[in-house]
Amino acid sequence: MIVSIEESVFNQYDSKPTEIINLFSFGLECRHYILTRPIFDETDQDSLINAWLNRLDPPILKDQFGHVLKTGIEGVVKEPFLDLTIHTVAGDESKWDETPPKLTLSDTCQILNQPLRIILENSRNDLAFLKCILPREWEEKLSECVEKKWVEPFNAGGIGEMKEQVMLFYDQHKEILRSWLLFDSDAKKPGCPSETSKALGSVCENYGFAYHQLKRRAIENYIPVKAIFAWIYHSNRIRKLHKERAKAFKELRSEQRHHYDMKHGLEKDEKSGGSPLFQDIDPKSRQHLLTGFGNIAELFKQSNFDIQYEWLLKDGQDSEIQEIIQSLFKRM
Repeated sequence: MIVSIEESVFNQYDSKPTEIINLFSFGLECRHYILTRPIFDETDQDSLINAWLNRLDPPILKDQFGHVLKTGIEGVVKEPFLDLTIHTVAGDESKWDETPPKLTLSDTCQILNQPLRIILENSRNDLAFLKCILPREWEEKLSECVEKKWVEPFNAGGIGEMKEQVMLFYDQHKEILRSWLLFDSDAKKPGCPSETSKALGSVCENYGFAYHQLKRRAIENYIPVKAIFAWIYHSNRIRKLHKERAKAFKELRSEQRHHYDMKHGLEKDEKSGGSPLFQDIDPKSRQHLLTGFGNIAELFKQSNFDIQYEWLLKDGQDSEIQEIIQSLFKRM
């Protein structure tokens, strides 16, 4: 996240030295970007910020904290989409409902110290999915944040349970700022998420929770065709079981592949009326696709082979991957 400190806050140093030092420590750890208002200018020796830096003891803190402020400026220039900002203001009362929120030193430090909670339907598979689709630099950043406990994946257990989590914290500002949700659309055709998924999105919107609802039906629909064929040729048993199904799946139109029930196949949907999206499939292909690929989401763990990023790009995923990067990483 980005923290923008009001210049007058530095007048509180004598009364709140620990909190200001703690605030800058988040920048030293490269956990959050720290800025000031007005923007830090080390040549402006008349500014309150420079006057404060010059008073620091030991003097090495001046160089360290000056570096933090320069790094913050460079960071927001390099990654302009990381625009979620908290304003730290002097005083004893936070104004959470303003945009951006105006928080006291104490509340700012609490927010920055709180791990970002990534709420997932299935934390095991969904986290593996996230790491798989992200470009290397972002995957490494996410993995580092998880390892350092700056990010905590939370296993909700399903879309209904995710909605319960959101409603549980609907009036808790810190939870709202430090949560991000990822969930399936369960859409049987483009642009038509299931009622359950739509309801979760609406609750997130109403309460201010950040989220990404997948455009395709589920995470399994982001497994490129090349990865499916790499999988079936990795094992004689899997090849025998899924080869013809994979060939039929490859021949589907892209929107059909994006909304096919990868786990259960067409049969489950047809029991509830089916989808017009699949009415033009030839009988032989339909027969192969009646049953799905089972627990194919395990491929995102990349245990036996890597899913190449170029496969994802050729599968048309770049635009949505960028949306996920921007939505998730501005919260970190």
